[in-house]
Amino acid sequence: MKLISLPFIPSKKILKAFLIFLIFNTSVISQNTIYTTAGSDSACPGDLVIIPVNVIDCINIASISLKLGYDPSVLIYQGYKNPHPALASGMLLVNSSGTQIALSWFNFFQSVYVGTDTLIEYMFTYTGGTSQLNWDTATSGNCQYGSLNGSIIPALFFNGSVSQLGPQVVITNQPIDASVNQGVLASFSVSATGVNSYQWQVDRNDGNGFVDCYDGSIFNGSQTAILNIFSTTLLMNGWKFQCIVTGSCDSIISNIANLTVTSIFATIVTTIDSVSACTGNQIIIPVHVTNFIDVASLSHRITFDPAVLTYNGWQNQNPALVGFFLANSTVGNFAASWFNPVVPATIPDGILYEIIFTYNGGSCCLEWDLSQPSNNAYSHISGSSFPADWIDGCVENGGYSPNILTQPVDKTVNMNGTVSFTVVVDAASVYQWEESSDGGATWLTLSDGGVYSGTTTSVLTITGALTIMDQYRCVIYAPCNNMVTSISAILTIVPQNTIITTVNSITSCLGNNTIVPIHVTEFMGVYKFNLELYYNISWLTYNGYTNPLPELTTGIQFSITEPAPGKIVIEAESSDMYNGSFGDTVLVELLFTPLTSPALMVWGQANCWFKDSLLNSISAYYVDGAITSNPSPLADAGPDQTILYGTSTNLNGTVSGGSGSYTYSWTPTALLVDATVEDPTTVFLSTTTNFIFTATDAVTGCVSVSDTVIVILGSGPLFQANPQAIPDTICEGDIAMLQANPSGGSGVYTFSWTSNPPGFSSTQENPTASPLVSTWYILTVDDGYNTFTDSVLITVIPLPAVDAGPDATICYNNSYTMNGVATNYSTVLWTTAGDGIFDDSTIPGATYTTGASDISNGSVVLTFIVDGIYPCGAITDQMTLYIQQYLQVDLGNDTTILINNTLNLHAGNLGCTYLWSNSASTESIVVSSAIDTTINYSVTVSDNYGCVGIDSINVTYISSGVIITKVDSITVCQG
Repeated sequence: MKLISLPFIPSKKILKAFLIFLIFNTSVISQNTIYTTAGSDSACPGDLVIIPVNVIDCINIASISLKLGYDPSVLIYQGYKNPHPALASGMLLVNSSGTQIALSWFNFFQSVYVGTDTLIEYMFTYTGGTSQLNWDTATSGNCQYGSLNGSIIPALFFNGSVSQLGPQVVITNQPIDASVNQGVLASFSVSATGVNSYQWQVDRNDGNGFVDCYDGSIFNGSQTAILNIFSTTLLMNGWKFQCIVTGSCDSIISNIANLTVTSIFATIVTTIDSVSACTGNQIIIPVHVTNFIDVASLSHRITFDPAVLTYNGWQNQNPALVGFFLANSTVGNFAASWFNPVVPATIPDGILYEIIFTYNGGSCCLEWDLSQPSNNAYSHISGSSFPADWIDGCVENGGYSPNILTQPVDKTVNMNGTVSFTVVVDAASVYQWEESSDGGATWLTLSDGGVYSGTTTSVLTITGALTIMDQYRCVIYAPCNNMVTSISAILTIVPQNTIITTVNSITSCLGNNTIVPIHVTEFMGVYKFNLELYYNISWLTYNGYTNPLPELTTGIQFSITEPAPGKIVIEAESSDMYNGSFGDTVLVELLFTPLTSPALMVWGQANCWFKDSLLNSISAYYVDGAITSNPSPLADAGPDQTILYGTSTNLNGTVSGGSGSYTYSWTPTALLVDATVEDPTTVFLSTTTNFIFTATDAVTGCVSVSDTVIVILGSGPLFQANPQAIPDTICEGDIAMLQANPSGGSGVYTFSWTSNPPGFSSTQENPTASPLVSTWYILTVDDGYNTFTDSVLITVIPLPAVDAGPDATICYNNSYTMNGVATNYSTVLWTTAGDGIFDDSTIPGATYTTGASDISNGSVVLTFIVDGIYPCGAITDQMTLYIQQYLQVDLGNDTTILINNTLNLHAGNLGCTYLWSNSASTESIVVSSAIDTTINYSVTVSDNYGCVGIDSINVTYISSGVIITKVDSITVCQG
């Protein structure tokens, strides 16, 4: 018998155990990655927002550099608080550039431990909108941690954001007006998004404005989206309603909706008559009604001016008002009431009663006092109110003093000729012509008949004038005994067939070109004439002539000359003139500009004559004339002005001189709201404009010299807009604010936003948008005069996508190539929760080699971090890598058996692949031998993950003897 013993040589099982011990208890000493996160929050505009900076595994640090960007239109930096106590041992500096907060800290002497905690807190005032809080990792050195020896510690940074708490309140359906019959339920509703509460308000037209509604006998649903009004009455007619809609941060007030309550009865119309009166007279003012049907009571209250009217009483109560009627007056007020609860009154159309006043002069209106609904009302026998319209009346002075615009002028006429005197007034009731034959000492009232006609009109005509006639005047009468008397005009009668040559007396305007006709009567048989007319050159300027009698210009001679200043000579010689029969006609019209008033024109009679074809003199009479000139008003258009582009202004015209009563004219009329007033308002102007002002005397018709004012457009900015999107690049699903930024123009703007691709519209100045793809937003701004259109692009960066791949299993001694998939990203990074390493952690297909802890744990979680393209943040995905440890293959201890016996050897690990030293590939084999020998059997076991297990056994075959079993492994227990 052979005894085999190996007490000092360890078996392969002991070696394998020792190797595993070394693997499991050996680690690589390295600095952990620091995770830094900017907090996120939501708030309401005006709130103070605290943003923490949180860190994970922040250990063994000696320096910090952090730069965090923010949107200053959304956040206003207010400082910081609560720095981590570990930072007290070094130098901490924190400041803001307005768009970025910079933090720096360092300690030259020792490292500090922050761990997993809040590093510091930043404070902001939130103004509305959304702001990303982005770490500036793109700039080297802006975001990093350092160790005491100056090494950079690995770090990952995660952005934050601040947005509005809850959505903005938006009213999607405004309340609309409601109209119901009295007694019928009325409702108002509002629809809104982002709303937390409702509060309806009512304005009862009582001077208190809008007040809150409360549920009760009248209202229901006052704090809901639907308000109900019960038992509507006519007193509610005209009430106004609005709803205050409140959200998480803001409140908005809806549009105003009106309530119309219609009576089931016809509307009663009550009218106070308007009258004209003479001062001191007693006047009677009727109160009319229509549709006064089945009325059981009335109340009236009328106000008036006691300085104009003195109340004397009332009279003529309508007989239909059977019952109790009461009327009285206090200073400036009249009140009447009536009721009959048994017998209602019906007056389809008639007078209710009459009020008696004494008229004291001036003007005033009698007005229904509607300050309280009960002051003026009608009621049905059932108690329901009648709808009613109330029409005021006025009292005015019926008298006026007429103004004489044109006075009668002296006339000369042949014996038995026809002549007229004319007076022109601005208003008159009655004309009465008078005649005086004693030089104006006494006057006789004329009546139509004989030689007179038109004695009570504005034109008195005398047919068949006689030598005894002398002077005439007109008395003009107006209401309330007002009268005015014209000046007297002298009638001169010359022998029959005498040529009367007259320089017509003209009323003109001072400084205006004036036409003066040279008029002749009995102008027959004249072959040749010479006329000399004299004027004072200080009074008149001669401007030439016009419209000569055609027969004058076809003769041998015709001329009008001014041989000396102030002397005009008219000469003519013509057969056509001699053969013509003209009677009364105008020889020619002379043109003058009057410089003073009156300006006389006198015939030089010694050198004036008419002759026939035999050169015999013809009897003639010469009547001098004058130009009476009214002063023209003086128009002043006011000083020049400078205004902003696209705005309006008031022109400051003034007029003086003349009668004091004027009409006005401005040009260009298209640029004025009303071009006929003294001080007009311009429209919104876009160019410098000259405005021309002219005034006309309303009494004389004289027109001023035009004056000009220049309205200059200032040099300020033109009407424009500068649309912006903040930010103009967003991540898919984020929100940007559109800003119109208008300037110039009128300053009053309306806005219209649309988009390309279509789908967006808004009338807000600064709406928000959340496009899914890059979109152009088109802005049109209207300032009431001009429009401006521009656009802004919001670029949308697609969200990143990440897939770390499926979970996988490997053998402990193998590496694994990751199957990460990422799209729309800027960088990727693999991290491990264990202690293995990546060959390149910045690529999707990195290869991971497990560490001792990974193997010991049997699995490790691997995280795939994908940073989106700015401004999109990072997203992550994870997969679990299961680690299959070495395969346990144990064929047992070496053994000895008898020849020709069999032994079953089992490799275990079902489901694997097997390769035995005898080329078998099954999980177990049966061995035997017919001779004495020792045979070594080995097996290699492989699984699907690449793990391999190997073991072997020596089987000794003997024909007889004692079987000694070799110990192949030793297990040592502690102690």
